[in-house]
Amino acid sequence: MAKRALFVGINHYDNSGLSDLSGCIGDAYAMHEVLSRHGDNRPNYDCLMLTSDTSRMTRVNLRSALLELFAFDGDVLFYFSGHGSLEETGGILSVRTASPVIRASTWTKSFVLPMDHEHDLFWLS
Repeated sequence: MAKRALFVGINHYDNSGLSDLSGCIGDAYAMHEVLSRHGDNRPNYDCLMLTSDTSRMTRVNLRSALLELFAFDGDVLFYFSGHGSLEETGGILSVRTASPVIRASTWTKSFVLPMDHEHDLFWLS
């Protein structure tokens, strides 16, 4: 079966009140390295990388990448390294230019899309 993965690493947070991090981009690349090929070098996951050193991590570009990932008819994997937290209702991920970006109670094909403001939620089923 076909497999697709999205790896996100954010070290730099502009105008968000969040401190910069140092290892998230490297973590995303390391996970990409491990999961993109099998031990015998056959292809494993078809991978997309989004990192704060190569693209501006905004609600718009992360939303687009997530929509593409979860529209895929096959196995999908989403890996995020950056600021975030766990709550009773799920998790919150933060992008480079905003406060919380994703709230999700489960990592299934029904999830909340990225948001720019804490109280603006966009659901996708």
